[in-house]
Amino acid sequence: ATLIYLSYSKLLRTVIEILTYATVKVEDNTQFRVWFYDGTIRYLEGRHLPLFVIAIVTSVFFIFPYSFALTLIPIIGRHSDHNRLFTWLHQKANLLKPMNDAYYAPYKDVWRSWLGVRLWLLVILYVPTPFYSSDRPYLLMYIHAIILVVFMFIQAHVKPFEETLKVKDNVLADIYNW
Repeated sequence: ATLIYLSYSKLLRTVIEILTYATVKVEDNTQFRVWFYDGTIRYLEGRHLPLFVIAIVTSVFFIFPYSFALTLIPIIGRHSDHNRLFTWLHQKANLLKPMNDAYYAPYKDVWRSWLGVRLWLLVILYVPTPFYSSDRPYLLMYIHAIILVVFMFIQAHVKPFEETLKVKDNVLADIYNW
């Protein structure tokens, strides 16, 4: 679970890099698309086409389902008593219970979908990068800063994480002093 979560960001960036193109204009007013990260490769032609297909398949079958699942599984679990469809989905989600528990353990029960919100934040931060990075890098930096500051304030207000373990009767202090 941790390995998948840690590689999510890199995988998302790689997919976005593969899907990014640039338009090249030639002297005779013709233009064509090239892959943004290697201008010698035409976009959706030759060597880029298999990369594009892999990026789309990865997005459709991993990135978006993974993000939706981590966002919606806790919500489905809370409402599974009230709805037959949610009950069925909750039973299917319970097949992944050991992995889900690894994801949701640090969060309060009400805010277990916060991890999914954090994944969608990564999508929101990474998607505009190809559009603003070359022309207006400072605009991209401002957009990212504003989004992150707003997210930090929301997280500070919501407090989605469980409180740390409270020491009863100084048991840990006694062990430490022993």
